[in-house]
Amino acid sequence: LAPAQARLNDAAPALVNCLQAIKADPGQVYLALDKLVKAFPAHTDRPAQVLSYNATRGKFNARVKFSPSTSAAQMIFLNRTCFNGLWRVNIAGGFNASLGKYAAPAFPSLEDLRAISVRLQAAGISLGDFSTALDAAREGDLAFLDPPYGGVRGDSGFVGYTAGGFDGAQQRWLVEVIRILHDRGVRIILTNGAFPGNREAYEAAGLHVEK
Repeated sequence: LAPAQARLNDAAPALVNCLQAIKADPGQVYLALDKLVKAFPAHTDRPAQVLSYNATRGKFNARVKFSPSTSAAQMIFLNRTCFNGLWRVNIAGGFNASLGKYAAPAFPSLEDLRAISVRLQAAGISLGDFSTALDAAREGDLAFLDPPYGGVRGDSGFVGYTAGGFDGAQQRWLVEVIRILHDRGVRIILTNGAFPGNREAYEAAGLHVEK
């Protein structure tokens, strides 16, 4: 859980920017987040909360030239105040979850962000396809894969974390990448949904499956 070296990769640009910003300057992320939190109305004024939330979401989706720290703070704020903490984007890549109902949403403290930043100093952070990120994995490395939950037969749960989603063809490609990594001597931990065909596919690729 605290490797000397790590690489974090994701296909969601907002998440990658958030991690990079916290790594580089947790204090600036906190200051930007604190401004959003202080400007957010109390839960007793729901209409005002909706207006405030929608305004922040609109700025976030406008992709204007905010600093990385401000964009990271917007993502954290939206994720902590949206419906069920659900990160969901439309086909254009715009975040579209509505405001949730929280009496007191929880936000990371400055100490939290600093602690995360310390851990991230040992990590390279990249944006892109999982298979490209795993090209450098070698014998003895540990790969933890957490794809959108879906099945190799095209079944899927919620996969709307990025504009393109994650369909059955990508799930099957994931299995092939697992085979390659397994043959290379890479240790693998993977989470996914218990969709038909997944157990057989993962076991054939060399994984032990537990439900």
